[in-house]
Amino acid sequence: MAEAKTIIQDRISKGRNSHVPFYETRCHGAQDISGELWQRITRILGAEKQGDIVTLRQDAIDLVNEAIFLVMFLDRERRA
Repeated sequence: MAEAKTIIQDRISKGRNSHVPFYETRCHGAQDISGELWQRITRILGAEKQGDIVTLRQDAIDLVNEAIFLVMFLDRERRA
């Protein structure tokens, strides 16, 4: 968890995170997030095949984040 917070702070300091609410960044809803999950899985498989542990690890963290975003998005839609 501490490492994830460090990554987030690093990305904020580089201007990668914006002040736009999360739900407004996904105009196609769960479909956008599912696409991100697929992309991360594909990158993980490629990194594993090449033995690139650093990329594999970073994309695994991003995969978990996107999965959490999907759960948040689905919970929000269910409540609406």
